[in-house]
Amino acid sequence: MDETKRSLYEGMESLPFNCTKGEIMKVQYYFRHMDSSNALMYEFEHKTENLEPLIQTSSPINVTFMVENGQHKIHVELHARTHTLIELTEVSEDMHKSIDLVVDTLTKALTREKSKQTHHHVKQDRFQAAMAASTVTVSDDEFFDDLDVDEGVKSLA
Repeated sequence: MDETKRSLYEGMESLPFNCTKGEIMKVQYYFRHMDSSNALMYEFEHKTENLEPLIQTSSPINVTFMVENGQHKIHVELHARTHTLIELTEVSEDMHKSIDLVVDTLTKALTREKSKQTHHHVKQDRFQAAMAASTVTVSDDEFFDDLDVDEGVKSLA
């Protein structure tokens, strides 16, 4: 383990792992076919700290760390803003690489869900959009400024 990761994990015993900042994200950890690791829990929480505004849910996030056939897998399950279920599974040779992969995929999925929620307005009819763009309105002042008084008198006669 390199020095940066070692310094990241020092003094972790006092950190609460069931809930992070602001009690917005509640994370439940499960370990299958491996011993529980505070370092893995801390790394996942540290990397997902900036995702709190995107998640905004009161339901817990279920994170399962597992080792199957020599492959390190992480399965993340959560309900997004629109109450849609997001399930992600990433597999790699190293558990830390799996954490990086699942956090990247989770970021993409959450931003996609947020953009669906914010850009939900109905599309405008193409014909109406073309008519609105081609319609030119001229105020009365502009109309009368362009007219010459002599031309106006001649056209009335």
